[in-house]
Amino acid sequence: MLDHCLLIRDNLWEVTKVADDLIDLVFNTIAAYQNETVKQLTIATIVFLPLTFLWGILARTLCPFPSWMWGLPCCESYPSCSRYLIYLALGR
Repeated sequence: MLDHCLLIRDNLWEVTKVADDLIDLVFNTIAAYQNETVKQLTIATIVFLPLTFLWGILARTLCPFPSWMWGLPCCESYPSCSRYLIYLALGR
């Protein structure tokens, strides 16, 4: 009878170890997906943060400011500013 009790105890101990390993696997899988998401958000930030800065400078309605500082044409409206940023991005 003692042997059966010890065998059951050992089996339960192994099952708890397997369950803990499965829980760790699930958490590590979720962490890997989160790392991929953070990587994609970092790439989006690297691309769009400088564009946001340029948009803030070029979208102003003050015509003398951009042309006085860098010799750029005046951006008096959002569509013209968008066209100019696309022009700068394409390098033409």
